[in-house]
Amino acid sequence: MGNHLRDSPCSPGAFLYGLDRLRGEIPYDFLMDIYPVTNEQYKMFMLANGYGS
Repeated sequence: MGNHLRDSPCSPGAFLYGLDRLRGEIPYDFLMDIYPVTNEQYKMFMLANGYGS
């Protein structure tokens, strides 16, 4: 999963999201990239055959 040199481990737990600050919860450990990616950057990645699709 991902490039572990750029990923940061995240623990399960609650988080707030959206303008209404809704509460969500992730029940498992996961990795999050340390560099932000915009929707436009992700779109370009997918248009360039991202993930081999």
